[in-house]
Amino acid sequence: MGKKKLIPIPNKRLKSALICLFAALLIGLACVFETRCMDITLIPRLGFLYIALAVGGVVMVFRGAHSLEISTLQNVLVYCFAAYVLISWGSLFLALNFTAGFTDCFKTLGGFIFFCAACVFFPRLEGWHLKVVKIALCAGGVSTTVGFYQILTSLGLGLHSRAAMEGIDGLMSNVNLYASFMCLVLPLCLCGIAVLQGFWRMAAIVVGAGLAILIVLLQTRAAYLGVLAGGVALLLPILAKPNLFGVSRRIRNVLLGFGFAGFILVAAFLILGDGSNPIVARARSILSGAADASIGGRLMAWNITLQMIKDHFPWGVGAGNFTVRLDEYFGGDGIDFSAVGTNWLQPHNDFLWVLVEKGILGFAAFFGIFALTFFYFISVFRKNPTREQAWLAAFCLMALSSYLVISFFDFPLERVSHFVYLSLYAAIAVALRHEVLELSQKNSSQPAPQTLIRLVTGLILLPLGVGLYYSHAATQQEFYIQITRGVYSLQKWEATIDYSRLAATPWKTLDPLATPVAFYEGMGLQNCGKEIEAIKALELARKHNPNRIHIVNNLGTLYAKQQDFPKAIECFSLVIKRYPDRIEGFENLAACYMDMGDFSSAVKLLEGIPPERQTISSRSALELARIMLANATKIRN
Repeated sequence: MGKKKLIPIPNKRLKSALICLFAALLIGLACVFETRCMDITLIPRLGFLYIALAVGGVVMVFRGAHSLEISTLQNVLVYCFAAYVLISWGSLFLALNFTAGFTDCFKTLGGFIFFCAACVFFPRLEGWHLKVVKIALCAGGVSTTVGFYQILTSLGLGLHSRAAMEGIDGLMSNVNLYASFMCLVLPLCLCGIAVLQGFWRMAAIVVGAGLAILIVLLQTRAAYLGVLAGGVALLLPILAKPNLFGVSRRIRNVLLGFGFAGFILVAAFLILGDGSNPIVARARSILSGAADASIGGRLMAWNITLQMIKDHFPWGVGAGNFTVRLDEYFGGDGIDFSAVGTNWLQPHNDFLWVLVEKGILGFAAFFGIFALTFFYFISVFRKNPTREQAWLAAFCLMALSSYLVISFFDFPLERVSHFVYLSLYAAIAVALRHEVLELSQKNSSQPAPQTLIRLVTGLILLPLGVGLYYSHAATQQEFYIQITRGVYSLQKWEATIDYSRLAATPWKTLDPLATPVAFYEGMGLQNCGKEIEAIKALELARKHNPNRIHIVNNLGTLYAKQQDFPKAIECFSLVIKRYPDRIEGFENLAACYMDMGDFSSAVKLLEGIPPERQTISSRSALELARIMLANATKIRN
């Protein structure tokens, strides 16, 4: 049987349009942000992703449906990715708050559609290997420029501490995630040094060096380990099969020597370097434990996640609902929930995060995506790839290895930009395997019927439209919730009510810190003396996140004022159960007992507080309860 190759896209305008769309998406993701949102990049980049996909879908419906061939989608990795998408959406049926999972599910769906589009079009774009590298090189150049600009304008020249780096706002407002994004772009930029020529090769050298320097300067420990693991993954195939890369035995030995010497130099720098150097200090801290577990830390996050997995095995808590369930696991651990509630809302491990939210099926599909992608790249080396194909596969292995290590300590899966690049590497794996193994000879290379392609593409536009609308609604919610939090902190209660109502949307009921929008309305109403309306708003907030102490505590206070003591006792008892280290729960419940005339229960409750945790107010409440109990006893006698 003769070899059949996929027919290149004949329409030059269509080809140019597709390349521009891919370039705009992969480069633009590094630039999109909206300062009016609480999370300035997450939702804006989700919207940008859906705009790019929707434009691409419209182009295909009207200009590109003819002669479209989709045999590249007939492989197990595509099926595994599709299963992960379906499981993500299906997990919402198990969620306490299903809207909390919309961002994750729409991000997953958008990444999958991008993955499928790349799988279909890469093999049909002549020279796609170099085009992808050049686009990534431009994205790396943008990231490098932004990084150095923000460091220089915010901090000036010199080596700066990690704390100083964390003070930078804008695109680098989360230096960990920015460093991990650069770790995903860096391999393709380095690939440019091996496969590009002339100006592009020089640009690859400059951008690659800039990205590497920035990763060092940002002092992200997970990124350090990721780059190290990626470097090892890159060297292994080169050392094993140097002929595939055009590398002689002599050059292979030189690379091995340089790799070993580099390892020795880095180790010597870390062991013998000046401890006052911020980079040395940060790298050494990889081996040290958390200074104060009461304010969180990865071990705390992992322990809670594992316990949650055990409690909700095998199906999980539902996409996006780890933060909703999180408060259930703080009781009795001596943790400062005010710090944990802002800094440790994620498990800080992507695989644990998938397992706890999407259960064993979601974990199997997610793990399968990585396993198959690695397998596809390795299978490329077993055949006879061209030099370009071999280098591209090797550097993609570097990127995947870096991502795996980083995802063990951080949460890159949450970010749209990271997930799109992960989808890109999976698509490259499919396209390379399809080329090298010549799978097109086993499948019909006849184009699918134009009407069918237009119908399928048109159907894809429906979820893209819904995702685009969700992105708009979520952006508006974060914009107004940002204002709401500002006027709330200034105790401008009428404004708090007005802006919280503007922020309210059925598409997204929680802010990025998992606080219900209805909570702000309820607090505004409570402070304006509208207690009945406040109870309705806070009950809605409790429905959206039933475990937040501020919601339940304020509800209990309002019910007590309304003389609805059974509901007040229920609320205060839950506060004590969730946060036994918080004294106000005991004081409020004791006050409720005393208002009911149950002074003995109040005394018993307050006497149960350990002496070292008693406060002036709790001692005063205990003294008052004892006096009231004594008086009540005298009256009865």
